[in-house]
Amino acid sequence: MKYPLIPELLAPKLLAPKPLAPRLLAPMLLALGLVACAPPFDVSRKELGPFRVAAVGVHDGVAHAAVWSGQGMVHAQSPTLEWTLDGEPLGEGFDVVVPEGGELLGLRVTSPAGDVLEAELTPVSTAVDLGVERAAVSLGQDLSLQTRRELEAEDQEHASADQGGRVTLPEARGTLRWMSALGAGTVLELSETQADVLADEVSFENEEGAWVVEERVAGEPGIYHQLVLDLDPVLGNRWTWVDVAIGVDAPLLASGGRLFEVSESVSGELAAVTLVVEDGALSLEDVESVEDLTQMEPLACGLTDQAFDLSWIPEGRCGADEVNGARVVVALR
Repeated sequence: MKYPLIPELLAPKLLAPKPLAPRLLAPMLLALGLVACAPPFDVSRKELGPFRVAAVGVHDGVAHAAVWSGQGMVHAQSPTLEWTLDGEPLGEGFDVVVPEGGELLGLRVTSPAGDVLEAELTPVSTAVDLGVERAAVSLGQDLSLQTRRELEAEDQEHASADQGGRVTLPEARGTLRWMSALGAGTVLELSETQADVLADEVSFENEEGAWVVEERVAGEPGIYHQLVLDLDPVLGNRWTWVDVAIGVDAPLLASGGRLFEVSESVSGELAAVTLVVEDGALSLEDVESVEDLTQMEPLACGLTDQAFDLSWIPEGRCGADEVNGARVVVALR
């Protein structure tokens, strides 16, 4: 057995790359299933895998979804989203207002290739903000929970090549579910609000009821991507992308939970950047601090009255065909 098993956030059948996948369970059932069936501190690593609906929720009265491309942190083209409320059409796209009082919010996602996924949940509106704190921690060969809890973490944005990144979501209020992008190292949960992220690929085996390291393969320096979901059956589902830089020497631009290597450090509250998509990966070029949104190019997939949210790209709101070469303004931190 390569990894300890814990229940999926989504039903396992939904994750299979089939033309039409079964529906999700309501969020209350999902959250209870996680709490009842899995110890909260299992050593685990779960990949986002093929094309899937990774998360669904209602944020400030608006329906939102994180749709994973199955190819990486960029969608070549955006999928189509169709929403229903109690079986009646509600709207299309990533900005659909959900009236109060509905009992079942439905989502149908169609990829550019024609693959279809469906999801549904009980709509509970919540605020979306989830703060992200990063630190570096020197992880030795002993990756046990007790040993890692005794380690001192260094409050810094970078982790060196022989360290891991310790991530804290202090505002989390439900059950956290960590999901790694393809080839995104290993995630080791530490507490209800924390996890350690390693560049190394670690596999485990169960020996007399305890998980021990079976194999550990050194990872490459880079930025490792995680989608972290905060599941609460009463207060609603939230999520954030969390990037962890390990062994990266270049300056970093931090926006929300995302991190990008840049040529020079920038400060302030806003930065203008040019979005470049090459070989399925996003980079930021011509970065400069700005005071307002005047350099923001209008994008059909974006919102003109706010800074560009870099999570819109991995979640499918903005495809590479729309953003490549665009000049946008992003919020720092």
